Amino acid sequence: MEVLRLAFLSSGVLEFFTSLSIALVAVYFGFSYLGELNFGHYGTGVTLAAGFLALILAPEFFQPLRDLGTFYHAKAQAVGAADSLKTFLETPLAHPARGEVELAENEPVTIDALDLIITSPEGKTLAGPLNFSLAAGETRRPGRTQRFR
Repeated sequence: MEVLRLAFLSSGVLEFFTSLSIALVAVYFGFSYLGELNFGHYGTGVTLAAGFLALILAPEFFQPLRDLGTFYHAKAQAVGAADSLKTFLETPLAHPARGEVELAENEPVTIDALDLIITSPEGKTLAGPLNFSLAAGETRRPGRTQRFR
């Protein structure tokens, strides 16, 4: 959430200064058309076509800066996601108590799940309750085409 807040704040500031710069260019051209300001070479003023072209191209001048802001925030979001992933991977897993039954290596195993709930290390429910039976050698994929029993 911190990355999103920073992205909105910095993009708002960037858009404000971009708009302000374009407005100053427009005011500068407006005063030159009124005869209050003279710029250019050899005492000639700027033509209407040249001023209009400059105002149309002014936002394109700031586009690389906007792209830089976009890429910077994408990088910041990726760093935040990597930090979350690192924290998740470093969280020790809580192992439930083990059963008493020893499994033979050559004997096929059947897995029966009744009201199975998958939780995160923080205790948040990720999936479930699931009910299924899985015999040795079977593969199940949840979805519309496969119904769990």
